Amino acid sequence: AQMKAIDRDMPVYVMSHDPAETRLRYHVGSVHVFDPFRFWPLMRRCRLFISGGGSLIQNETSTRSLNYYLTTIRMAHTAGCRVMMYGCGIGPVSGEGSRRHTARILNRCVDKITLREDLSRKELSDMGVMQPDISVTADPALLLQPATTGAVDSYFLSNDLDPNGSYAMFVLRPWKNLSGHLQAIVDAAIYVNQKHGLTPVFVALEPTRDLEINRQAAGMLSCRSFVLPAPRDEQLTIGMMQKMRVIVSMRLHALI
Repeated sequence: AQMKAIDRDMPVYVMSHDPAETRLRYHVGSVHVFDPFRFWPLMRRCRLFISGGGSLIQNETSTRSLNYYLTTIRMAHTAGCRVMMYGCGIGPVSGEGSRRHTARILNRCVDKITLREDLSRKELSDMGVMQPDISVTADPALLLQPATTGAVDSYFLSNDLDPNGSYAMFVLRPWKNLSGHLQAIVDAAIYVNQKHGLTPVFVALEPTRDLEINRQAAGMLSCRSFVLPAPRDEQLTIGMMQKMRVIVSMRLHALI
């Protein structure tokens, strides 16, 4: 959307896990993230490659993930693109080999990095990333707009929620040792229900990863609660959040 605001006729291509839906929803070109035979020719035609946002440069979840994003950055640079890392969080990158490899790729292949907080700048500095132009800015999620009231009300009704009800949203994600703290989250949900009359709504912001832990927490409640996967339309997600009295989240973008 921001690129189109600069030049509405600018050709934009997006690497996606579902290229057909991305093309249909956002009216851009799209290729699969794991199809280099499609995205390599595009890189050779493009002037700018944008990698981001979120915490892509980390190996906490997977070293393969880190290597994938570093490889696409290196490929884009080799193809002649200018490379921008946009709205990123950096780290943790553990292991001396991974840290050296990361620093080498970013120093050689990246022209501009915008970060969403100061800790990421420190992590880059500690790894020895000095060559790109680096600045700390706001998270790009702040640019997103909510859906219309009618669309949000319709979404609530389709999920058996009263659009005028009073709700508390809990956004949980799988995390090490979370099972030892899950009762505290459940106690908080019981408290807001009994003390303030709020119905707990558990939302899986990343449904493929988060749905099970949210279902587990909701299953520990005696009061009525709801478990929902976040809508695929981010404007609808924001509109849904506007109707919440309080949000307790383990995911950064829900807080933003």
